[in-house]
Amino acid sequence: MSVRTPTPRQYLTTLTNGWRFTLPTTVRKAHGWEAGTRLIATLRGASLLLTAELKQNERPVSTDGNLARDFDGDESTVECYLGSGGKIVLPVSLRKRLGWAVGKRLVIVDEGDAVAVTLCCDAKRCESCSSISGVREIIHNVYLCSQCWNNYLREMHARLRLGKAKA
Repeated sequence: MSVRTPTPRQYLTTLTNGWRFTLPTTVRKAHGWEAGTRLIATLRGASLLLTAELKQNERPVSTDGNLARDFDGDESTVECYLGSGGKIVLPVSLRKRLGWAVGKRLVIVDEGDAVAVTLCCDAKRCESCSSISGVREIIHNVYLCSQCWNNYLREMHARLRLGKAKA
């Protein structure tokens, strides 16, 4: 008889206008968070971790190791508040660093003492500029946004015209 470890339940939400997303009621109730609760938002890898308070000598762990390399272990901590209906506004100081865009789907995972929020699994980042907008797989496991891909094509075309590159 094999024993399976339970995987944490994942919830989907959308980053809406005003840079808001909603924490599910079950997650809020499990942590005892109500409207007006002060939360600590910690950037860890490509995840946003929400806790009621950050304890000393405690480092939250990213739930998405694939995207963590884009941030090279940067860590930022910002205060935010839980609004009515479970809405949380993505802190301004973290918006650009996360690279999320309004309308993207987010995955919320309750990790016991923290709640991890990451982009949904289908989101890929540009290998060049870390954008998530207009990204496609150019060759196996290499992703570029349309702007970086077009820049590369322009550069290669110019090199071919000057005879500096082989076709």
